[in-house]
Amino acid sequence: MNTQMATVPTTADLLRYKLNTEINRVIATYLSILEELGSDHDEAISKLRAALPEHEKPYADLLCYFSEDKYEIVRARVLRAANDARREIEAAIDNSRI
Repeated sequence: MNTQMATVPTTADLLRYKLNTEINRVIATYLSILEELGSDHDEAISKLRAALPEHEKPYADLLCYFSEDKYEIVRARVLRAANDARREIEAAIDNSRI
């Protein structure tokens, strides 16, 4: 027989859980938007390249700005901002009487 009792979460625990759930949702949304923008960019460059005469097609590459490196930089900024927000809010919870 298990004699351990279940721990009842505190209000602060519930706030932390909700905070993490919502921040994770925002991160997922921003990263999804970022991937969509990358796809849109690639599609636009392809359409431009298809519309240009053969000798001008290389100029389409000059407009390519949404590289894999750029994606990773923006992705890191999104994650960093979310983690900074998470830490700030968790500190506020820790420093509050809840």
